[in-house]
Amino acid sequence: MIAAATAAGSALAALALRATRPRYLLVACLAAVMLLQNLATMLTLRSGVVPIGQGELLLVSKEVFAIVALALSALIRLAGAVRTGTVRLSRTERLAILFFAVVAIGFARSGSVPLAASLAGARSLVILPALYLLGLWLGADARDARRTMHLLVAAGAVLAVFGLLEAYVLPEGFWLAIGHEEYYLMKRGRPVQGQLFENMRYWVGSTSVRRIASLTGDPLISSYLLAFPLWLLTTFAIVRRRARPALVAFCGVMLTALTLTFSRGAFATLVFAAVTLLAGRRAANAVALTLGAFVATIVVTLAFEDVLLRVTTGAGHIEQLRQGLNLVLRAPLGLGTGTAGAAAAAIALASGGGGTAVAADSFIGSLLTQVGVPGLALFLATMLSMVHDLYRLAAFRSGPLPGWWYLATATFLAGLLVVSTVNESGYGFVAVGLVFVWAGMLVGVERAAALAPSPTAQHPLAYEPSPATGAVPAR
Repeated sequence: MIAAATAAGSALAALALRATRPRYLLVACLAAVMLLQNLATMLTLRSGVVPIGQGELLLVSKEVFAIVALALSALIRLAGAVRTGTVRLSRTERLAILFFAVVAIGFARSGSVPLAASLAGARSLVILPALYLLGLWLGADARDARRTMHLLVAAGAVLAVFGLLEAYVLPEGFWLAIGHEEYYLMKRGRPVQGQLFENMRYWVGSTSVRRIASLTGDPLISSYLLAFPLWLLTTFAIVRRRARPALVAFCGVMLTALTLTFSRGAFATLVFAAVTLLAGRRAANAVALTLGAFVATIVVTLAFEDVLLRVTTGAGHIEQLRQGLNLVLRAPLGLGTGTAGAAAAAIALASGGGGTAVAADSFIGSLLTQVGVPGLALFLATMLSMVHDLYRLAAFRSGPLPGWWYLATATFLAGLLVVSTVNESGYGFVAVGLVFVWAGMLVGVERAAALAPSPTAQHPLAYEPSPATGAVPAR
């Protein structure tokens, strides 16, 4: 009853906040739900207020909130289209909607897969493009965008400080006392045994090292929430060619916390983002570089699997990528949603079978397994279109927001795309959902400027844009 009431409350909050201004309030509320839901769920399960079997309903609050906000935003846009008699959709919007259609077909083809697993698989595929559309259709203005940027940086700082505190000051009993084990009993079926879940430790040889988990209670999820604000500030320092001592110290704290999450995926994302920033001077170059790195990562990973496994762990990541590629040779359209992915596999296992769901440490492997070649093609096109639009806007000097915001976001999304070949944890709602909302919001602010009367400038996001010729600005 309490869990259902929580989900219903999320829906009502989304309705109320979408109908009011400033739009930043909706984003701030979504961020609070995302960052605090795991801790709140742990405490609720520990207290016994909500039974273990109903705990998942508490975790769908963020999905309910986002779905209601997106649906209302879409209805408002549809009403505007009916009023004006024209439907205006950018390339990215059209690609995302086509991708959703392919996933819907995959859902219809899921066959004997349990319904909950099929829904979980579909949700894992569509959630981030959907959050991008939410940001795009939110109707945010420049002030909303600035406040959201401050929110992202502040959240990173809080995560860093709390992470260092909970990992190296508070005793391990802190997590056990607030319901850590009850949470993983609900999520993974792990029995209560008086010790932390295995993902809270990282093994260096034969030595176990405590990982920072911070507010989310998950080191891998928290690593991306630390990585993006760190990258935002780093891009500022690179583009503006200045870094005050306070900024260096601030970034140092976040970098320390990020390092102590021991998340290879987050660091790999930052490395490729840096390469794109330094090498991709134009939008077309950045897209080509991202696509080339995406293909090269797959080829190198599979060609040098034995070498890679001698220097790092990650057999599951490589195996799931290989499995997805092998499957499309005999099932080019995939097997349907719910047949791969960590969440779908856990649900299928808990339900007693009935499907072929496998846990996927590779998002691309999971995507190929579920929706095949058409899904991969549309997913790639959608992500690359986002990168292209943001990169072009970084070169547009007349907009109300700084160009480096677009540049940092574009390069981070490029890094996420490349790393998704061998990683799934970074491509999730809590880990990077706010990044996609922010990306859509940035494009939406500039779209509003494009549609405003302008006697002097052709905006790069006008619906029939001229070819991109401008390089990324030096400042």
